[in-house]
Amino acid sequence: MGWSSTLMGSNSTKTKHLRDLPGAEERLELVGADLLVEGSFDAAVEGCVGVFHTASPVVFPGVDPYVDMVEPAIKGTINVLNSCVKAGVKKEVLTSSSSAFRMRPDYTADVPLEETSWSSVEFCKKVQTKD
Repeated sequence: MGWSSTLMGSNSTKTKHLRDLPGAEERLELVGADLLVEGSFDAAVEGCVGVFHTASPVVFPGVDPYVDMVEPAIKGTINVLNSCVKAGVKKEVLTSSSSAFRMRPDYTADVPLEETSWSSVEFCKKVQTKD
């Protein structure tokens, strides 16, 4: 009945809603891992058929968005994918951050976003330099 899942997390109050789901006791495993530590996901992905990589650092306000968010996102993704390769995982799905589409001057919560709704690099640079 259903899939077993391994999630990055802890037994904190942040994950209580997941641990309270029906069947979670039998089919949900929470593991500690660090995106920036190579090999940190090795044990978590061992035996997995597929991996959904959804974690990405979001730091507001950050001193340097590229250093604070982009570089760690790249390194973390590489670390997760390397762990997947070592474990022989067959399928990986990388989801995106909302930063990829909502950083634009015309963004409002009531306007639907779609395939062309990418963030504006120019807008991000302007926002970054405002104090």
